[in-house]
Formats: sequence, C-alpha cells, structure tokens
Amino acid sequence: MATPDRPAEPTPARPAHTDSALESLGKAITDPLRESAGDVDEATRQARARAQDRADAEAAREAEAEALERAEEDRARVRTQPPPSPVTGR
Repeated sequence: MATPDRPAEPTPARPAHTDSALESLGKAITDPLRESAGDVDEATRQARARAQDRADAEAAREAEAEALERAEEDRARVRTQPPPSPVTGR
C-alpha cells in the first residue's frame, strides 16, 4: 500500500495540529544544527530576520501600550488625591 501524498486526516486520536507541532519541534531541533554547519539558505536567513523584526516591533508596541496605560493610571491617581490643605503649620 502506497503512502498518501497528503497527511492523514485528523481524527480524535490524531488531531490536525499534532503533525505541525511535531514538525515545528523537529525544525527547532535540527535548524540550529544545520545553521551552525552553514547549511541554511539565504531565504531562510531572511525569513528569520523578518520574523525577528516583526517580533521586536510587536514587543515594542506592547511595551509602549503598557507605558501609556501606566501613565494614564498615574494621572488618574493624581486626580483622585485631595488637594493640599490651605491651613498648614497651625
């Protein structure tokens, strides 16, 4: 019996994401080894660089959003504090 050209159909015992998760794990293990041996093509290097750039940009956006949120919380906290007493030192 010949093996099919496409992956097996997902079943309850074999969810669809399992194959891709295993493939990702395999790549995570083998890619650094291939790369250290100089066995990675330029397109792969460029794709990784683009992915890293996207991840860096997303992290910067998240950090900026968190900083804005903290600043807004600080401003709200300052507004809720009572004004200083006009009578001091008596």
